Amino acid sequence: MRTPPRFSNPLWERNHVRVLISGVLTTALVAGALVFSHVQTDTYHQRLSRIDSELNQPLQLLNQDKVEWRTSQATFEDAIRATTNTQIAGLFAQALTEAGAAQRTWDRFKAIPVQFDGEQAQRDAIDSAITTHNAAGQQLGVAVLSPNPDPALGATLLADQLATATQLQNAFETLETQSYIPAVSDAIVQLETEAGEAGTTTLRAVALILLLGAALTVLGYRRAARRERASSRRRADAAQVAAENALDTQLQHALDMADTEARVFRVIGRALNPDGGQPTADFLMAESSIAPFSHVLDDPDGHVSRCGVLSANDCPAAKTGQELVFVDSRALDACPHLLDRDVIPGAAVCTPVSIAGRAIGVIHEPALLAGPAPAHRTRVLEIVARKAGERLGALRAFARSETQARTDPLTGLLNRRSLDAAVEQLVLGSVDYTLAFADLDHFKVLNDTYGHDVGDRALRLFCTVLQANVRPDDIVSRYGGEEFVVVLPRCTPAEAVPVLRRVQEALADTVRADGIPSFTVSMGVSSTYRGGTFEEILMMADGCLLHAKDEGRNRIVVAGVGEPIVGPSVADGAPRSGAGGDEHEIGRDAGEQTGEDAPHEDLGVAQLEGDLEELDHDVQDRPGGERQERDEQVVVHDGLADDRADEGGTAADDAEQTQLSPRGPVLVPGQGRHDAEALRGVV
Repeated sequence: MRTPPRFSNPLWERNHVRVLISGVLTTALVAGALVFSHVQTDTYHQRLSRIDSELNQPLQLLNQDKVEWRTSQATFEDAIRATTNTQIAGLFAQALTEAGAAQRTWDRFKAIPVQFDGEQAQRDAIDSAITTHNAAGQQLGVAVLSPNPDPALGATLLADQLATATQLQNAFETLETQSYIPAVSDAIVQLETEAGEAGTTTLRAVALILLLGAALTVLGYRRAARRERASSRRRADAAQVAAENALDTQLQHALDMADTEARVFRVIGRALNPDGGQPTADFLMAESSIAPFSHVLDDPDGHVSRCGVLSANDCPAAKTGQELVFVDSRALDACPHLLDRDVIPGAAVCTPVSIAGRAIGVIHEPALLAGPAPAHRTRVLEIVARKAGERLGALRAFARSETQARTDPLTGLLNRRSLDAAVEQLVLGSVDYTLAFADLDHFKVLNDTYGHDVGDRALRLFCTVLQANVRPDDIVSRYGGEEFVVVLPRCTPAEAVPVLRRVQEALADTVRADGIPSFTVSMGVSSTYRGGTFEEILMMADGCLLHAKDEGRNRIVVAGVGEPIVGPSVADGAPRSGAGGDEHEIGRDAGEQTGEDAPHEDLGVAQLEGDLEELDHDVQDRPGGERQERDEQVVVHDGLADDRADEGGTAADDAEQTQLSPRGPVLVPGQGRHDAEALRGVV
């Protein structure tokens, strides 16, 4: 089937063409009226300039000359009243100078052509008056300055001179009032009249033009107005959609660069308040759907009316997972948290923030006036809430996966890979450290006797004790099984031993208080103060740990010090001891007898001092921060981990697996000086 032809109206009947034609005509006519008004204004200014040059300037010269003659006359009268010849002569000279200036001003005025009838006669009268005035002044001056002045003659001449001065001033007044002032006034009045008529004509023309333009515009206005409104709505919708898309894109880019939740909250705050004025929205966020809410947007000045909801379970918007708009806080169906707040009645929009389908936050934006919220604002809140939930969910998922990758799942401590990375940062920063290799004594027996649940509980308890007794920046990791590695940056072995003793004591107290089957920990200590790589330091600490096991467990062996430091007993009622104290075998609690029954003998202070002095002599200071190496070495069996997997082994087996010096393990090259006094305090 053929499509019927489309007949269009003639061009001049189309609405947009009518509006265009009327607009063009109106513009042209208004432009013509404005041009006419501009021409009239230029003419007005030109004539005003001519009046200024032809009338005002001569009038100003005339006034100036009149003032100068008056000044000269005043000086002349001061000379007559003077008492000494010197004063008289000086004032006469000044009067003559001022009269000369007045004469020059009059000559300048006479250079201007005559403009009015009778003006020449008035000028001649002024010339005659000036001549008479000057002559009278000269006669009076001669009479006053004569050696024998005649008072009667002086009085007569003074009266004549004053009369000539009055005559001169009258001549100036006549010229000014009869010629120039009337002419200037008439010219200005005429110019103002013409300008007013021109303005009236222009206004009438513009009014006529506007009336004509309005009439032409009304002819096609109705249909054009309807179409324009529809087009405006479409354009506004398109602009709003474009703005929302731009917000979506920019917000996505900004959130992609926010690598922490705090930065995400700052981005959200900027998105909710793009103009930087007073904030209006409140962002409540929780760690989970059951955790309490916290206000995460900055509001130092308290401009935001904060919502008092406590958690997602208490928030209607969070529970329903849908955006809620409350038109009036006084309404029957308003949010109860709006009713509980002591604020001015108004409206509010609450948009939930969800992560993986669970609402864990809400964006709350109150309004001071009751009424529905603008649609574009609710869409903005929806975009911000959706993007915030997506980014926060991604960050939390990444944090969980990163934590799982970096930490041991049972204890929460760093795993071996994270330990290597942390120590690598210390090495890059040239930071010395002390390393303690810890191993739970008879853990295999405890695990086999009481079960894996008790073993896991023992591991977690030891981790809690260990973390509670070291510094926040110390590195604590689970190296494998019941083995742990503690790295103490910027800490010498002498400073580390009291920390490790505190760990042993706290473990004994905690085991007794917790009711768990008793167990202890043995530790081997080494450091970078004598040089060596991380692997070498770890190997030396491992050798010291084996030496602690050989000596009966529950001990701390420091590389370079021959005798072990015995840890506290966990037996009920047993006294806590120092380096030479109680050494009950923890294996007895699990039914195993190891070592001899007699306690280990105390380490003599004299022998320990000898060890420290010899160790100090073996250590050289490090000029320029570089270690001086010595050719000392410890040889440790390659299968240490396999040997420690079976804690039931004998001390003789361990001795066969490890070659030790007569006084215990010896560190490799260049250890810095130990704090002997600190170690003496421990012992």
